[in-house]
Formats: sequence, structure tokens, C-alpha cells
Amino acid sequence: MKDKILDWINTRKPVFSQISKLSLITKETLTDVINDCLQDIDGWVSVEDRPKDMQRVLYVCKHGLIDTAQYRADSDRFRVYGLRINPVDITHWKPLPELPRGGND
Repeated sequence: MKDKILDWINTRKPVFSQISKLSLITKETLTDVINDCLQDIDGWVSVEDRPKDMQRVLYVCKHGLIDTAQYRADSDRFRVYGLRINPVDITHWKPLPELPRGGND
């Protein structure tokens, strides 16, 4: 995990150099940087940052349920088998991986 964090920091050096030039760094700025780092490491995104419209995602609820859903921006809901799930119950989501290429490889 340490290597992933260092790689993440190295790829964002221009961002950090701009932040370091600021005389006052807000708590929100630092929180955003840390959340971006954690998102890049494990792939989970806070539900406060919504997926793209119609994007299929893996989500986790505050009750521990993990499932897949499609996000609908027009209703600001996640749809699972036609049911609408309120984002209030969801804590994090991550994009589903690409489908496998080829036939029965």
C-alpha cells in the first residue's frame, strides 16, 4: 500500500507544488487531497461524489450490503432491478471493471 501512495503522490507533484505555494491550506482542501488519495488506492468513492449518469457501479450501504446498481442522474437515485435506492443509504461506490474481451478465453 505504501508503494501505491508514493506512486499516487509522484503522479500529482504539480498539484502538491501548487498547494504548497498557498499560505493557508483549508481543512477541506486537505480532506479532498486525502480522499482522492484513498480513492485512487482502493477505488471506492464517497457517495457525495456521484457517478456519471447511467453508470453501473458496485456500491456499499451503511448497513453493510454490497451490490451493483445503475446511477440515474435525473432522479439522483441508484437503480437495482428496477428499485430505486436513495443515496442516503449508500456510503461508497466504485466503477465496475471493463467486461472481459474475447470469447471463452
